[in-house]
Amino acid sequence: MKNLVGIILDKFLNISIYGFDGTNKQQLKTDTSGVIQANLVGAALSPPATNVTFAPPADMVSTNVQSAITELDSKAARISYQATGTFNSTTGTTITHNLNRTNYSVILESTSDPTYVGNVYYTIAANTLTVFCTGSSTTASFAVTLL
Repeated sequence: MKNLVGIILDKFLNISIYGFDGTNKQQLKTDTSGVIQANLVGAALSPPATNVTFAPPADMVSTNVQSAITELDSKAARISYQATGTFNSTTGTTITHNLNRTNYSVILESTSDPTYVGNVYYTIAANTLTVFCTGSSTTASFAVTLL
């Protein structure tokens, strides 16, 4: 059986590459130049990952393992900024992040009793995020992650 390669992306967005020779599975390692190599038991050293080809799934364009890793890295969500704050009703709380862009996603969660928070909304600007709530809370805290 021909050597097969599998890519696993875990819930923490870590990428693991595995080789399989029909009998043995082993995580691929990098050589001193950073090119991925595998040494499967019972198999000769596999070719560099740039020479291991596959038919890409519909959402990828890469056709070899090395370029697939690069492509997946570029697509993986990266945390750009994390902060905490305190709700301040409809006056809002401004978080300064200095990302200098507006194309980020916001994950916001209450980190204390949200009894008087009501609905939560925010406005996005290039270097700030302002968090509002419809309730009267000025003491409940929140955590925000920008992607």
